[in-house]
Amino acid sequence: MNSNEQINPAESPSQRKDYTDLPLMLYSERSINIATFLGTPVAAGFLIRRNFINLGNETYGKHTLFISIAFTIIFFILIILSPEHIIDKIPNALFPAIYTLIVWYVLKRYQGEALDNHKKAGGSFYSVWKAAGIGFAASVVLVGMFFAYAFATTEDFDSEKYDRKIDVFSKNEEEAMMLYEIPEGASPMRIQGFIRTTGIPAWERNLVILDTLDAIENLDGLLIKQNGLLREYSQLRIALFKTIDSSFSVDSDKYETKMIEINGKIEAVLEDLNKLK
Repeated sequence: MNSNEQINPAESPSQRKDYTDLPLMLYSERSINIATFLGTPVAAGFLIRRNFINLGNETYGKHTLFISIAFTIIFFILIILSPEHIIDKIPNALFPAIYTLIVWYVLKRYQGEALDNHKKAGGSFYSVWKAAGIGFAASVVLVGMFFAYAFATTEDFDSEKYDRKIDVFSKNEEEAMMLYEIPEGASPMRIQGFIRTTGIPAWERNLVILDTLDAIENLDGLLIKQNGLLREYSQLRIALFKTIDSSFSVDSDKYETKMIEINGKIEAVLEDLNKLK
């Protein structure tokens, strides 16, 4: 063989010179797509690399593997950096579908002709199960790396400070909710006085506490969500207390619907808080 002679990866086995007694085997398009869906573009990189090597282009094989790893890293970094509320709305299967489609396009462009020629010439293909196994193995490795990274980068937050502030929050809540312990026949002046001097100030103190909690570094995502719900809960309580206060100054029927609406929102927030437990 002339050392300067290049092997065309698009040639079928019947067009290639017989440099070896071993039959040429390739990973089919279907196998690569399955491996990609299961194991990200990293799995595709290994399979496409093997195809290039078997077709006599080891340089392309090396480049393919490097690009597949780099693409996977960039892809997942973008996902991690995306706002959580956006990621939550995206179906889980969409991400594998996106990168599988990209790999399919690249495969068609750079190996499509070679795979078609190989199939027409009756060439052999590696088992789909072997490709799926490589995809599964790649996914296991990537998941392990992800958890290792998450564990290594997770920093403890000041849980004692958080718990202390939550205790104060609960005491303020208990103090404010004493409104409902006032006897039914109490004068409007007594109820309004409690709302203005005790109830609303207690909820406002809780909003300040939540500002402090939000400022704690390395706070767990679940606690951040809890803080948001507690803030909404406190704001709704303030709105309800103000509505109750106003109902004594004018026709109470005017505010009854508003109080029912606010109470409904409070119940919804409390349900969301219970789901976090």
